[in-house]
Amino acid sequence: MDNILRLVGVFGFLPLAVVYLFTYSKNAHNRPYVFFCLYLCSITVINTVSGLMAMNRINNLIFSHVYFVIEFITLIFFFRELLNKKQRNKIDITVIVVFIALLSLFGFHGLDMYNLKPFDPLEILLCSLPILVFSAMHLYNSISAPLKFIYVTIGLVVYKIVSILLFMVLNFANTNGNNYRDFLDLLWTLNRYFLVVYFGLIFFEWYRNYMRMKVD
Repeated sequence: MDNILRLVGVFGFLPLAVVYLFTYSKNAHNRPYVFFCLYLCSITVINTVSGLMAMNRINNLIFSHVYFVIEFITLIFFFRELLNKKQRNKIDITVIVVFIALLSLFGFHGLDMYNLKPFDPLEILLCSLPILVFSAMHLYNSISAPLKFIYVTIGLVVYKIVSILLFMVLNFANTNGNNYRDFLDLLWTLNRYFLVVYFGLIFFEWYRNYMRMKVD
């Protein structure tokens, strides 16, 4: 079961990218849809390359950092299209602050961080916390009006909350040797289960709103 979850975690974005691209032509006018497709395709490429490298025992640590940065960029553009004008200004400011912080982090640690550490807690917070906040803002907006990509947003909020907590704990455990190996395995398994839930909600969003190639 654990091996199946691991494979789903690595390659699960691929079928989702395929189904969203299948109805892309009828939704090309829908800018949130376009950016979400970009997110799915980008993460699919990163996960596939990283997974294949891991299977061939090739060092792929840098891809964990690429994953967080690309996820941040694509989902920030996605939510920028979903939120209102006043909230978009907050996104623009956040992007500037995060990129300055990431550049400072890279300048301080250099390439060692990308070659030796799979997860940097500050990098994870910088890239993941804004996504969680803007997801929550979109859900709040949906209280007063029906909005797009609600199922995706719900899945993202749940997965991001769990993911941020898990990666913080994983980083602590990784710095304290192999004493936490069993606990680490449990955390990874939980993370994969919540990722499967997220995948399910992404597919349900497509099935409910885009499978028949609706034009919004």
